[in-house]
Amino acid sequence: MKKIVFKISFYVLVAISISCKENKADSSDLHLSNKIKKINSEKRDVTQDSIKFKKILQAQIEAGKSALYDKSFDISTYKFTSKDLEAIIPIIKNYLVNYEKPSDEEFGEQIKRIFGRTIDFSSGSKYLYVNLENKSDREFKFFRNDNSIEMNPSSVFIIKEHNFITELYAIPEILNYRAKYSDISVIEDNMNVDKIDEEGSSIKIYKWSDFNDLEQEREENIKTLIARNKYLFNNDTSQLEWLLEHDKLFMMFLLKTYNYSQDSIHKDWYEKMSN
Repeated sequence: MKKIVFKISFYVLVAISISCKENKADSSDLHLSNKIKKINSEKRDVTQDSIKFKKILQAQIEAGKSALYDKSFDISTYKFTSKDLEAIIPIIKNYLVNYEKPSDEEFGEQIKRIFGRTIDFSSGSKYLYVNLENKSDREFKFFRNDNSIEMNPSSVFIIKEHNFITELYAIPEILNYRAKYSDISVIEDNMNVDKIDEEGSSIKIYKWSDFNDLEQEREENIKTLIARNKYLFNNDTSQLEWLLEHDKLFMMFLLKTYNYSQDSIHKDWYEKMSN
């Protein structure tokens, strides 16, 4: 009788063991399947983002930096939107590798001190618009801070997800696109720069690659971007010298429009510039 009970118990234990192993295998397979799905989804997102980015870059390249209208005066040939801003955010994030990203609380408090703006991190908005010349103006406008052709208000955007500020740059202003995207370079090299608009006026496009100082401009833009964020949000005073020399308008607007300064050197500089 004891032998029979022992055999039954043994078979029950074996069955339970096999069932547990099967359940573990099923769980492991499900976990692996979900992981593969997540990886594939992330790959699709990256691919889609890459395609969107290249479309925006190509559109900017085909429009040129500017154009000569009717052999008379220069005009802007590209209309920037929120998509152009969103396209440069990952590039800028990569440049800010030595920038110590502040916490949401720290960043929000400093933004309040500088620009008088309150960040709602729970809202769905990705960024805030700051008009450097008029603190009452909060309506989104997408212009580069380049008034060589058209007079538009200087501005910056507060990027909530990554806790930094940036102005709106064209991609060629911060990225060596010809080194990274050879196919875009081919398009630029072979594009027709002489066009006629609907009214019969001539338009001659100035290619980005035709500007000999573009590389230097790009380097200065990146240095200024880093210096602004490290100075304002990391309290890195070593950046002040660069900003006062290469970012005069921004440093002027901080005091003129927002009455903000972190130190006496900035204030003394402002007083000299204002006289």
